[in-house]
Amino acid sequence: MSSTVLRYIPEDPDYVADDAATEAARALLQKSLGAPAVAMVTERAGFVDPGANLDAIRCPACSDELDMDWWQGEMARAGQRKFETLEVTVPCCGAETSLHDLDYDMPAGFARLVLEVRDPHSDPDATVDVDALEGLLGCIVRRIDARY
Repeated sequence: MSSTVLRYIPEDPDYVADDAATEAARALLQKSLGAPAVAMVTERAGFVDPGANLDAIRCPACSDELDMDWWQGEMARAGQRKFETLEVTVPCCGAETSLHDLDYDMPAGFARLVLEVRDPHSDPDATVDVDALEGLLGCIVRRIDARY
């Protein structure tokens, strides 16, 4: 049986809201989705994946599909640097971008702050006020729908 994990991360991978704002945002998600929500903060940005929902990654500059072996190699190199730098040059058109800004077919990205709800009891499109969430956190957020 698969599990759905809904995550919200700041668009800026290094952004972390203060404790009070993070707790207020966590509480808003828990109330909106009817399931326990947790907030996690790490020392460095890490990859926040969509699990089995990830099928393809495209270049944000030219929209060509990127080879998974290339992406895995870039992830391994960035991991060796503890994800301190996410910059990459895409092989398709030579554009400079970041692993965070690649066009993942289902949203994914890097973050130090992750708000997470496992198996939400309601539809986030109908129940989560993203403007309120962003107002509490003081940043724009990216939603990641993961399936494991």
